[in-house]
Amino acid sequence: MKTSKQFAREPGALLSVSRGPVLGAIGLRRYRELSASAADVVSRRFLAEHGAEYRQFGARGYEACRVDIAYHLEFLASVLEFGMLTPMVDYLHWVESVLASRQIPAGHLARALDWISEYLGARLDPRDAAIVTEAIARVKAGFLAAREADPAVDARKSEEWTECTRFVDALLGGERRDALWIVDHRLSLGHTVVEAGAHLIQPALYEIGRRWQMNEISTRWRSPRRSSSRRWAGMPVATSSPSS
Repeated sequence: MKTSKQFAREPGALLSVSRGPVLGAIGLRRYRELSASAADVVSRRFLAEHGAEYRQFGARGYEACRVDIAYHLEFLASVLEFGMLTPMVDYLHWVESVLASRQIPAGHLARALDWISEYLGARLDPRDAAIVTEAIARVKAGFLAAREADPAVDARKSEEWTECTRFVDALLGGERRDALWIVDHRLSLGHTVVEAGAHLIQPALYEIGRRWQMNEISTRWRSPRRSSSRRWAGMPVATSSPSS
């Protein structure tokens, strides 16, 4: 296995999966309406077909699975709004390491994407369904390609901005207004939303994810604001107490 020092992703290595088609406002609204039921149906299908792997979680097995699927759907929503696939590929690569630490087969991630695609594809308008299924297929292809390369997650992080620590603290404290101010300040200086995502939001999520994986904090999901310009602010927000 390559270490973070040994691995260096070549420029443009995931360029082929970095962009994808996007949904319009009506399609996104319908996607949001279906997300909760999609998480429920896919989770119950996992428990029906792979109950043994989730038995260790006891009565919490369904809820833990449903929350994971909801995270996948939330990342997918950003893909479908902005067309950027690589952040979700990176997210899935990280999730794979979390599942491995909990003895959940890594193949379940790809299967979850297939079942999400199947569920949404049968319920969305045909044009929107085609966009969603294509996006999921491209995300899955990028994820599987990243597994082949087996890079260390830390090696894939962009250089973080100096405000990143403050941004993490704001998220951990549930101070969304402070977090948004930090991002808006960077945008007012001429940086793009993509740059903010790469150098502020992504490194912050990696740090929050690292702390969660080490059981230093617990997470809950906060719904994003409806304004599309704020959609990227709807991210996992953590509390400082470890999960039980």
